[in-house]
Amino acid sequence: KNQAQLLRSFDEVIVWMDRDDAGYKGERLLVQSLYNYCRVRVVEPEKKKDLADSDTIEEVQAKLESASPAFLKLAQ
Repeated sequence: KNQAQLLRSFDEVIVWMDRDDAGYKGERLLVQSLYNYCRVRVVEPEKKKDLADSDTIEEVQAKLESASPAFLKLAQ
């Protein structure tokens, strides 16, 4: 809750969690906590790969640019 409160002061937050049960749960909780306060987008994680597995800044930037609006996640 404290982290979500701090993030609410940003204009935009991009959520990029791991692709496991804990990651999906955390993503949903974070999106629900933020979407009324700022623009929230979500990076769809790849199977068996997280942010730390990215080899280049270009790879990370491409994933960030592909982030979808969080309201699409809330509808699921």
